[in-house]
Amino acid sequence: MARSPASGIPKVELEVLDLMDPLSINAFAERFVLTGIPLHMLINSAGIMAAPLMRDSTGYESQ
Repeated sequence: MARSPASGIPKVELEVLDLMDPLSINAFAERFVLTGIPLHMLINSAGIMAAPLMRDSTGYESQ
């Protein structure tokens, strides 16, 4: 998990977000917009290589 390595970096905030779940994406966006804080950088730090074709509930590919 990123919490430990990021703990020493000032002004870093961590949020849970499941990019395969549109409800999770919308909930994250809603929480973030309500903070009123500007977004300067967003890092999505998960990935796999040569995975089988998978789609989310809206039909987007997982990769």
